Amino acid sequence: MWISSAALLAALDITTLRVEGRVLPVPAHGRLVVVWSSADPPTAEACNSSDEKVATVRL
Repeated sequence: MWISSAALLAALDITTLRVEGRVLPVPAHGRLVVVWSSADPPTAEACNSSDEKVATVRL
């Protein structure tokens, strides 16, 4: 079984992070830890307060 993680720092205009169907709220300090349990890293979508996708990154 794989358990992997990534530490991210989001910009001030990013309010949510979408990862494999999960919607993670970004705290005011902008730091997040994303954990997944597959061999392949997921893709994360950074969204602003209007829920518009600003960036996509493969973790």
